Amino acid sequence: MVHSMTAFARQEINLDAGVISWELRSLNHRYLEIVLRLPEELRALETAVRERVNARLARGKVDCVCRFQPAARSAVPVDIDMDNLRRLAGACETVAAGLPETTPPNPVELLRWPGIVRDEPLDTGPLMQDALALLDTTLTELVESRAREGESITALLTRRCDGMAGQVSRARVLLPDIRAGLRSKLEQRLAELDVEVEPGRMEQELAIQLQKIDVD
Repeated sequence: MVHSMTAFARQEINLDAGVISWELRSLNHRYLEIVLRLPEELRALETAVRERVNARLARGKVDCVCRFQPAARSAVPVDIDMDNLRRLAGACETVAAGLPETTPPNPVELLRWPGIVRDEPLDTGPLMQDALALLDTTLTELVESRAREGESITALLTRRCDGMAGQVSRARVLLPDIRAGLRSKLEQRLAELDVEVEPGRMEQELAIQLQKIDVD
């Protein structure tokens, strides 16, 4: 079965941890070339992703883009590291003492400072498993898309081949008349030259001309 190398597939899944999406785009290429982009949370999946793509595809330049949007944690209370906050506030006071024109720091800006708000670590184990499962589904969609495109290409090539076969059949019907016409034309030219030609040489010349046009 003929498969096209050009296709596109996209899948998305909503999880408690957030939204994962895969986009796969395949283009013509002599070999299999995988261009992979992963979010930081799923960076460890690179080897597994390449193995899965290699197992399903043989050729083409394949762009694999995975995106992860963490779920909002509006119901989770803000956990502030008070020790870090005091140290940061003390540093701000020291700077303010040396620069009297400075304004007091904005509390919201302090919360954005790294280490002030404790983030609950994300359990990436289940997230990776869900991402790989979604990749398999997206690969299936891509392979099916390439197969459908391949069917269209096969139908097009078949129509073209059938059309050429019909023209060859019509040409074969005309071959006897074409051969006779070439012989007559060659004999007429030789007669105009008024020279005697060796019969074997004439047949050889006629065969050379027929080889240039004969569909056989």
